[in-house]
Amino acid sequence: MNFLGDGRLALGAVAFINNWQWWGFLVVIFLAAMQSIEPSLYEAAQMDGAGSWREFWHITLPSIRPTFMFLSLMTVIWSFLVFDYIYILTQGGPAGATDVLSTVMYRAAFSEQQAGYASAIGVILALISAATVGGYLYLRRRLRWEI
Repeated sequence: MNFLGDGRLALGAVAFINNWQWWGFLVVIFLAAMQSIEPSLYEAAQMDGAGSWREFWHITLPSIRPTFMFLSLMTVIWSFLVFDYIYILTQGGPAGATDVLSTVMYRAAFSEQQAGYASAIGVILALISAATVGGYLYLRRRLRWEI
């Protein structure tokens, strides 16, 4: 089956490849965050009769929340930078099925010589990223999240 040649499957195939690369990084960071949790918290919860699920919900998740929120923000922002995988694998094809803003911007700037249009797309990407970061900072302040 030609996953990258079928217009219905191509974007999902590229997304799967991109996720395959990204999840390794996420797992390493989450494991480091989980290893920094104080073991005495788990011991105290076990002495109070908490099960595995309650330990996870009330100790692990709150302890890794700053890491989780930061990596969520980075995942959203870095998802706009998926240009390399799409360009290497499909170059936006088949029939534009895997086109994203970054490939449209590249094609407009370098193939079609439309620098103004490409820079407008770049500004839109920057505004979307700024709005994402602004929303994150608003939530962090509103919910009093610590770093």
